This record gives sequence, structure tokens and C-alpha cells, in this order.
Amino acid sequence: VMTAGQKNFPQCELDEGGLFSNFGDGNCNNSYYNDNPLCGFEGGDCFFEKYPDCVVDSLISLLKYNDGICDDEFNTPECKYDGDDCWSKNFPQCELDEGGLFSNFGDGNCNNSYYNDNPLCGFEGGDCFFEKYPECVVDSLISLLKYNDGICDDEFNTPECKYDGDDCWSKNFPQCELDGGGDSFVSFGDGNCTNSYYDKNPLCGFEGGDCFFEKYPDCVVYSLISLVKYNDGTCDDEFNTPECKYDGDDCWSKKLSTV
Repeated sequence: VMTAGQKNFPQCELDEGGLFSNFGDGNCNNSYYNDNPLCGFEGGDCFFEKYPDCVVDSLISLLKYNDGICDDEFNTPECKYDGDDCWSKNFPQCELDEGGLFSNFGDGNCNNSYYNDNPLCGFEGGDCFFEKYPECVVDSLISLLKYNDGICDDEFNTPECKYDGDDCWSKNFPQCELDGGGDSFVSFGDGNCTNSYYDKNPLCGFEGGDCFFEKYPDCVVYSLISLVKYNDGTCDDEFNTPECKYDGDDCWSKKLSTV
């Protein structure tokens, strides 16, 4: 009588002395099956030890895992993008560095500086991106193709994502006139007040907050965009605190009128 293991994985060659009865018992009993899709990675045991959060339609579908073809079912970070089969599909314009391998993508380590500023390769499947911006939340690695592409994407318009790699500064501060008529926001939001021109310039967000927080390090603001309202002649409750110098003195008349 054919067992369920034999029926589901007909091309499975058991390891010497191996038994199908060990398959699917929740324990990866034999490393021989670690990278063996034809045996369903020991009926899923060795697979789910490696990828505990990967959701599969059925154990039989494991036959297709990492078979050289990208299967949408496994094209998720939890399933390591079909064991690397999907990287070329997800980043079709990616040109690997000489000797580069997709198998290094998404392993949690930025292995090659070539990918540091390479959105077409998803910054090495996210590895180099998240090393730089560990708190940045993205919808999917595929969306990294749009990062710092010259267009402001709301998904990345956060301080944690450095405002889409500077793409969003012109959107956030549309009335900002850069010093010397320049067109580069590259110094904005880097934590350093590099130009005194922006010290008193709310329309440029005080150099993306850099010059503001150098002056008022304990001032809490809801978002950098709200800095365009700072010291604009109207008292804004957000800045009506001693840490924010009472909205750059806009709030004194309001404060004194309540005394």
C-alpha cells in the first residue's frame, strides 16, 4: 500500500534507513531533507523550522519551492522569496555586481556596497537599505524600486525613511528657495545645520529641521512639515511650550492675555 508520503512526493528518495513515518511530525529529524523539495523538506518539518512564518497552500506545493521558477505563493519575505527564485522577477532591471548572486539578497546582511544606492536591485533585496534606515517601514521590498527615484512617494515620506531619500523635500516645503538658487536638498535632514541661511527660514523647515533642532533640541513637533508655521506671526499650540520658545515668541500675547 502506498503511503501518503510516497503519494505526495513520488520522486522522493529517502535517506538511507529513512522512513516516511517521520515526515510531518513537527521535527526536522534529518539534515538530508533541509534542501530537498522533492521530499517536501521532510514533509514540511525542515522547511517550517527554517521559515516558520511562511504560509503555503499545501505541503505538496513545496515541490515547487526554489525550483528555479518564481511561484507567487512563495514570493514573500516570510518564504525568502521562493528561496531566491523571485529576485530576478521582483527586480528585472537589476544588474548584479561582477560575481554577484541573488542568494545573498535578503539574508539580513549588506554584503556588497555596490548595492548601497541601487534601487533597481532593491538595495540587495533590502539588506543595504535597512542597514541604513532600520526604522523605515515599507509595504514590500518591490516598492524599493521607487525609492529616491526623483518622485516623492508618500510611503517613504517619513523621517525614518529620510523623506524618500530627499525626493520629498520640495513637496514638503514647496515655497522653499534654496540658498544660492541651488536645486539640491541633499543636506536637509542629515542632523547637521550646515548653512546659517536656513537658521530663520521656516519655509525651508530650517534645513529640514537640522537648524531648528540645533536651537531647540527638546522641542517636540508632530512632523517637520509643521515647521513652516513656526514663528509665522500666529500662535500655534503645537509650539506653545518653553522647549519651543513659545512658537518663536508668537504666543506671548496669547499667554499674557490669559494672565
